[in-house]
Amino acid sequence: VNDEILVGDEREFHDACKSGDIDEVKRFIKSGIDINCRNKHDRVPMHWAAGNGHLEIVKELLDDGAMMDAADKFGMDTLLWGAWFGHAACVKHMMHAGAKFTTKNKHGYTWLHCAVQNNHMSVVNILTEEMQDFDKDIQDDSGKTSLHVACKFGRHEIAQRLLELNCKGKIKDNAGNLPIHIAAKHGFYEVIAPLYEADNSLDQVNSDHKTALHLAAEAGHSAFCLELLKFDVDVNAETEDEVCPLHLAVINGHYDVATVLIEHNADIDAGNKHNQTPLHFAVTGSNLELTRILVKAGANASVQDARNETPLHLAAENGLGEITELLLLAHSNHNLMDQKGKTPLDVAARGNYVNIVDMIIKAERYYYWRMAMQANNSVVLSGNLSFKPDNHLSTQHLRSLLYRLATKYLKSIEWKQLAFFWGFTDKQLLAIEEQYTGNKSYKEHGHRMLLIWLHGCQISGQNPIKGLYEGLVGIQKTELA
Repeated sequence: VNDEILVGDEREFHDACKSGDIDEVKRFIKSGIDINCRNKHDRVPMHWAAGNGHLEIVKELLDDGAMMDAADKFGMDTLLWGAWFGHAACVKHMMHAGAKFTTKNKHGYTWLHCAVQNNHMSVVNILTEEMQDFDKDIQDDSGKTSLHVACKFGRHEIAQRLLELNCKGKIKDNAGNLPIHIAAKHGFYEVIAPLYEADNSLDQVNSDHKTALHLAAEAGHSAFCLELLKFDVDVNAETEDEVCPLHLAVINGHYDVATVLIEHNADIDAGNKHNQTPLHFAVTGSNLELTRILVKAGANASVQDARNETPLHLAAENGLGEITELLLLAHSNHNLMDQKGKTPLDVAARGNYVNIVDMIIKAERYYYWRMAMQANNSVVLSGNLSFKPDNHLSTQHLRSLLYRLATKYLKSIEWKQLAFFWGFTDKQLLAIEEQYTGNKSYKEHGHRMLLIWLHGCQISGQNPIKGLYEGLVGIQKTELA
């Protein structure tokens, strides 16, 4: 104990009580030293004796008039210190000597809270041995009982013991949380079974109208969620804002939790009060992996929220190419309009996201072609379908040819004529023209159109050389063909 407030003998007296040197303690007491001398933290020698489990010194100090209710600057008296550090014999002796067992520290912790937080079962067992009438459900300043504390710090054996002693699991703290809610926030799933066996509902809501499953999903505790779901809790429980656990798992980027919930029949297309589904949140969070998980599980890629935006609108708005690809492959309806009358293609064009514009047009043309083929009962084999820019070596020669055609030979109007010949729509061409302006911008526009067309040839198995020849002849460019 190095404290400038203490004079030499007092400092040594504190040291002796801390180290357990009973002979030195007796010598100092006999010399008439102030038995309750305090250091700068207001701790007296009894704090050190009780906190270090020196029962013989505790007895000696008490016999000579040491104060048990002396509190340090944190409100910790000697009984609380003994409980905090798990010295049951010292705690029991002080109780027998008349210590006030209802005292609290500055956070409202009693001796029982202190023992529980630090996992001292021997101190907790004093409840049965010495204190049948003690209020086992006494609350700290935040409204937490010792059972709340056990759940917060994962003291599952102590939690079970407290429940055996009839501690109540239905008391809410000042934030409206039950012990099960506290456990869920911290992920200590071992307390679930004891709480359930003590007839505590696992589907109760807190003041935010969240269940334990909501809280565990929000915090990313997949093991807790998995254990909780064994007790048949509602996997689709809703808050007042109609938010489900799966929403919270996705919003917070918890892949494992989302997978657990989906495997336990979570409503993958559940909408909150704004009709935003988990897929909407995966996209707005730019989370490719969660988007993939949801799409693979069969999430509706065309569902519209309260603003009539689909996940594809959101991907296009934020320039998310990889996610756009996933949604297009998941058959997201690219023709749906938001409340402003804009399709995802319009949104991408307005944002100058060139690759996304081209990807959406590729998808539109592909699905139109596939629909026509299926209407004719033709077999459609799309293989490794992708709408991303083509960088394959196998098409490099063709792409170079199309680049020269667009930049050296086609005139400003001719690329459009060729596009219309191949079935491009006015809207698609307008979207292409949205990016890049100037007298020579038509060359870039024409080049992009040709690459989109080439993609369609590859998917449909058409001969691009033959198709290009027919197109050029069709727009009266026979000499170029």
